[in-house]
Amino acid sequence: MRLWLVVVTMLWLLPRLTWADDEHGKQLFEQGLSAAEDKRWADAARLFEESLLHSDRPATRFNLLLASHELSRPLDVARHALAFLAYPKREEHGEARARARELLARATQRLAMVTTGALPDGTGLAVDGARPDPRADERIYLLPGPHHLQASLPGGLYESIQVELTAGQTLAWPRQGRSRAPLTLTPAVSTSVTADAAPREPSMARLRTRLAWSGGVLGAAMTLSALGCYLGAEHRADGLSTQNPSVDGYVSASDDYLRLTNAILPLALSGGVLMAGAVAVGMRTRGASLGWTLASLSLGGAALAFGAVLMIRDPAIVVPNTNVTRPTIQAGSLLLSAALPLLTYGLIAPFTRRQKRRELVHSLSSLRMNW
Repeated sequence: MRLWLVVVTMLWLLPRLTWADDEHGKQLFEQGLSAAEDKRWADAARLFEESLLHSDRPATRFNLLLASHELSRPLDVARHALAFLAYPKREEHGEARARARELLARATQRLAMVTTGALPDGTGLAVDGARPDPRADERIYLLPGPHHLQASLPGGLYESIQVELTAGQTLAWPRQGRSRAPLTLTPAVSTSVTADAAPREPSMARLRTRLAWSGGVLGAAMTLSALGCYLGAEHRADGLSTQNPSVDGYVSASDDYLRLTNAILPLALSGGVLMAGAVAVGMRTRGASLGWTLASLSLGGAALAFGAVLMIRDPAIVVPNTNVTRPTIQAGSLLLSAALPLLTYGLIAPFTRRQKRRELVHSLSSLRMNW
């Protein structure tokens, strides 16, 4: 009789305990949503993680994926994206699944992958002493950097190797370093990337940054050289205006003046194009304000207008009855050189900022997936 009473009591308590655990998970989920709306992404990720421990739901997993993306944790993005895409397909989750695939593709560019398809069945694997995670479709996702790979093969064979991985690299599991030593695994540890241990910047981003700096520095140097030539030309023009053409040395001074003026325009325009290209390639407008955008457009437009006026107007004659003229056209080219990077910044910034805003709105609206 007592045994039946215990069984009935357990059957009555079990669904209520499950309901209480699920209700606590929902409370943590709602707290995570509030933290995400306030852009407290670290708190949101922690609350979603705790909610997931109480109740494994697609909404929690998807919101955790978005929070990991905002925190620049590509390995966690891959882990949660793969877990979310493994849930059974539901029609109302179509947009969320597309977003998860998109973020997974972005995260993969910042990670390295080790494929295991060539290994024999039944091979036990460890990365840095722990079971590899995340792992899907015979692929192991890892952060760039050094890793210790261990494999326990059928027949008691053991392989160990140290590798250095880079972002975007795909490497087949290497087969060397064989011995008879046993494979021991340590408990898996969290591989979340914090601000103090951020992953390496993707190679394409580093290349864009280097190109931007190189082009910007070279363009600025050419523009400054053009400015130096212009100042030198103005000084020589003042000297020629007071010099008698029949005096010895006039022809030599006139040739020097012409060489300076001829060098200004190509140097200035080339420098302006390089600086504008550097701005376009290395544009970082996450913090660009509307004020900076308007200021760039205003200054660039003014420089363009004044430069165009100087280039189309007739230059003043330096020496009467000669074709030696003031470097007015060259001054206009210097203004055009200054206008190009300013206008490039002002024109690109609104589109980049609008794209970022759309992405943020998309992320916040996606956090409203039903519990």
